[in-house]
Amino acid sequence: MRTLRRLVLGSCALAIAFVTVIASVVTWTWSSADVSTVGTTEFTRPLNIPPLADSSIDADGTRVFSLDMRTGTTEFEAGEATETWGFNGSYLGPTLRANRGEKVRVRVRNELPEASTTCR
Repeated sequence: MRTLRRLVLGSCALAIAFVTVIASVVTWTWSSADVSTVGTTEFTRPLNIPPLADSSIDADGTRVFSLDMRTGTTEFEAGEATETWGFNGSYLGPTLRANRGEKVRVRVRNELPEASTTCR
């Protein structure tokens, strides 16, 4: 009985060591993989930075932005119009800029053909 018990414990220890070695090799391979695309990917389109949104300051000093959710069309490829949704325009939305520590309120009006929401 003692021999069987030692054999089972030894087998379990060997199995645990084997699994640990395999997991370590997989983790090392994954974490050291070269995923950089610097110099290998050609970027042909410039990054479009949305324009700054207009804002106002309330009597209590809060900066207020007004955003309208609306439909539109955008040409991502020349001559190919795509239906899009955006804020204050047909695609994406304006850049909201405020000072650090400033109170901000964003008023959103939904002009889309269905219910929608935004996260803060």
